[in-house]
Amino acid sequence: MHKQTRQYRQLTPGQRYQLQALHHKGFPQYQIAEAIGVHPSTVSRELKRNTPGEHYCAETADILKDKRKKTAFKFRKHHPRHEHILFEGILIGWSPENIGYRMRRECPEIALSHTTIYRRIREDRRTGGFLYKRLPPVGEGENGKRAGVSFRIGWISASAQRLSKSAPAPVILKGIRYMVRMLIW
Repeated sequence: MHKQTRQYRQLTPGQRYQLQALHHKGFPQYQIAEAIGVHPSTVSRELKRNTPGEHYCAETADILKDKRKKTAFKFRKHHPRHEHILFEGILIGWSPENIGYRMRRECPEIALSHTTIYRRIREDRRTGGFLYKRLPPVGEGENGKRAGVSFRIGWISASAQRLSKSAPAPVILKGIRYMVRMLIW
């Protein structure tokens, strides 16, 4: 079964001026709503929010609307554990998809989608972070896009290549474990 969603639209300046005129003439809210083509609760909410004094003024309402819009806080999921989980997951070589999946399974109350994780990695990069360098190599994802970074020859893989050319297998494994330990600490 598909959920129906309501479509909300703000009042236009023309509707606000009509509301002002009809309200000053003393019309009830339900008649004003019919006249401007909105639900009566919209008229009630508009009058309640944007009537600082005794009378509704369309120009003042528009100014108040713009002020609310500029100072509104955009909701973002933020939890103290997000940063730690993201950091650890990227450092051990997980993709944002893997991290998102594990979060949904292990801590669904604070889970993030892979899209949000990519956004956080981009924000980290803009602020001088290094998480983007630790993303796994690019592969072809479901739609052939965004499965890591393409310029992946990090210091871990380069060090592992150097070790593999000059040392036997047990030494290579020990060297890789050391590098992973250094990353985690």
